[in-house]
Amino acid sequence: MSEIEHWLEQHGLGKYVEVFSENDIDLEVVPELTEDDLKDLGVSLGHRKKFFKAISLIDQSKPEPESPSPGLKREAEHRQLTVMFCDLVDSTGLSHKLDPEDLRTVINTVQDSWKSIVERYEGFVARYMGDGLLAYFGYPQAHEDDAERSVRAGLGIVDAMSDINGQVIQYGDLNLGVRIGIATGPVVVGDLVGEGTSEESPVLGETPNLAARLQGFAEPNAVLISEAEIESRFTALHGTQLTNLVGREEELDLLLSRWRRAKEGEGQLILLSGEPGIGKSRLTEALAESISDDGYIRMRLFCSSYHANSALYPVISQIRRAAGISANDSTDDKLDKVEALLRRGSDKIETSAPLIAALLSVPYDTRYPVLNLTPQAQRANTLEALVEHLESLSAIQPILIVLEDIHWADPTTIELFRFLTERIQALPILLLITFRPEYESKWGGH
Repeated sequence: MSEIEHWLEQHGLGKYVEVFSENDIDLEVVPELTEDDLKDLGVSLGHRKKFFKAISLIDQSKPEPESPSPGLKREAEHRQLTVMFCDLVDSTGLSHKLDPEDLRTVINTVQDSWKSIVERYEGFVARYMGDGLLAYFGYPQAHEDDAERSVRAGLGIVDAMSDINGQVIQYGDLNLGVRIGIATGPVVVGDLVGEGTSEESPVLGETPNLAARLQGFAEPNAVLISEAEIESRFTALHGTQLTNLVGREEELDLLLSRWRRAKEGEGQLILLSGEPGIGKSRLTEALAESISDDGYIRMRLFCSSYHANSALYPVISQIRRAAGISANDSTDDKLDKVEALLRRGSDKIETSAPLIAALLSVPYDTRYPVLNLTPQAQRANTLEALVEHLESLSAIQPILIVLEDIHWADPTTIELFRFLTERIQALPILLLITFRPEYESKWGGH
C-alpha cells in the first residue's frame, strides 16, 4: 500500500484512492490542494472537511521555520517579500459581547486557523497583533510563486471564516469576518537594531506599511492586494531590478538568432529545460531586454501547480491581463474589452467574441446569439479562434510568446500549443516554452 493510500484510509477517505492515483496526487502534493481542487476531484463537502482536518495534522508535524538563534546577529539584507496583514472585523464590538476569557478563546481559535492556512502555503507567521496576524511569504524560505501563495492563503482564510464561526457557535451568533491586505515589494530584513529587541526578524520598508494600509481599506471578508502585485512569478520573487546575466551568453545568442529568423517570417519553437532556480526565467527576461527596441508583441503565460486541472488557465489569465478586465467590471464593460482586444488583429468579432467571452465566463447572450455547440465543438472552435487571433496579430508585428512551466499545464493548454506549433512555421512568431527536466517534451518532432 502506498503512502497516499495509507493516509487516505487512515482518515476515512479511502474511497478516493483511485481518483487521487489517476491524478498523480501523492502525499507531497496533498498539502497544496485547495477547496476547488477537491471539488474538481469529486470530494463531498463532509469529506472535504475531514481532508483539511487531516492536513492540519500534517502541518502540525512540520518543524517551525528556522529563526535566528537568540544572541546571534543575523546580517540585514535586501530581498523581495510579500507581506500579509489579517485583522478581525469589529473586534471592539466583540469585546463588548464576550467576557475576557471567552474573547481570548475565540481569538485564539481564529488565529490558529489563520496560521494553519498560512503555513499550508508555506508562509511564515511573524507576529500576532491583538486580534490580527502578520505573515511573510518569501521569508525565511523563498518560492518562485510567493505572491500567488499569499493570495491563495488570503482567499483560504476568507473561505474558512464560516467554519470558524461554526467552531465558536457556543459563544453566540458572532458572525466573525476578516480584512486582509497583501503587498509585494523590496524590504530590508534581518538584525537592524541589536540583539533581543524582537522575537522575529524585523522587516522594514514601504511594503509592510502598504500591506497594513490595504488591510485597513479592505471590505469585510475580502482580500485587497497592491496594484503592483505582479503577473510574473520571477518578477515577484526578484523585483524589477535584475542582476547581470552571467555565463549564459551562448544561450542568449542562440535565442537572439532564433528571434531574428522568426521576425523574417520563419516561425521558431524553443524548448528551455532546467532545474528550478537555474535561471530559465532570467534568460527569458534577458531576451526581452535585448530586443526591447524591436517593435513586437510580447505574451507571457504562466502555468501553475494549483491549476493543473483547470482548462486553459494560463491562456485565460493572459487574455484577462491583455484586455484589462477586472473583477469590478460590468458584463458590458467586459464584453467591450474582449471586443477591443480582438479588433487589434481581426475583424471576425461576431464569431470569435462569443467564444472568447464564454472562455472567460463572461455572459454574452445579451449581445450575441447563444452558442448551440457540443462541448467538443465549442472547444475546437475556441482553440481555432485563439490561433487565428495570433495569426492576425502576427501580420501586424512579430510576436514573442513565453509559456512558462509547461510541466504544470492542463491538457487543453498543451493541445492548444501543439496546434499553434503546426501553424507558426511560416509566421513571425517565436514560441519559447520552459519546463523542468522531469517533464517529457511532446515537441521532439519539431
